Amino acid sequence: MLSDLVPVFIKILAGIGALLFFIVSVAKARIKQRNKREKKLRIFAGNAGMTYQKNLAELERLLKPFELIQKENAEIKITNVLVSRSGELTLFIFDYSWETSGQEGELQKQTAILFDDFRFQFAHFLLRPRKMGDYLESLSGNRDVVPEGSKVFNKKYRLTSQAPRETYYLFTKQLMQFFLQTEKLHAEGLDTFFLIYEPGVIIEPVKMQNFLEDNLKGYHQLKKAT
Repeated sequence: MLSDLVPVFIKILAGIGALLFFIVSVAKARIKQRNKREKKLRIFAGNAGMTYQKNLAELERLLKPFELIQKENAEIKITNVLVSRSGELTLFIFDYSWETSGQEGELQKQTAILFDDFRFQFAHFLLRPRKMGDYLESLSGNRDVVPEGSKVFNKKYRLTSQAPRETYYLFTKQLMQFFLQTEKLHAEGLDTFFLIYEPGVIIEPVKMQNFLEDNLKGYHQLKKAT
């Protein structure tokens, strides 16, 4: 009777061994991929005249007031920080991920860019693609801003602000056109900061130069409007 169970136990142990091997292999592959990304970003930073840091406490502190970054009941990680400091502008490019707790926890990863220009002085504004439920949120007291000159922009995006009139004049036709290039960007302005990212999109090192140049266009359009 006992001898009949031996092959079953062997199969179970073999299955457990195969599962453990798979888990370890996946973990090693992820570590290798992270190390590969870090190495390539270090090379890009050197070529672009930027500095690279795995983590940066200064940036984590600066991002604490941002609604787009600080998710409620979520674990936030900020890594792979590229920094450029030139005159009035300090620029940060970074990866950040957040994951909610519980069985339905969701992991989100994206690359973001933060412009810090002491010539800016924004009232807090938020920009994101429109979604179901925006009308009800508007009734709850959030102040929508509807810039003139692009019905498409106002249809695709929702813009709210603590100072609607001030934010209204920031969003020129050129700046609205910048955001309409993808129709998926999120942005936030706060004091001297301007934050941009596309949810769920991690920028590969080979595309980092284009990512930087494209978003600099948005920054320059915003600067013209201030």
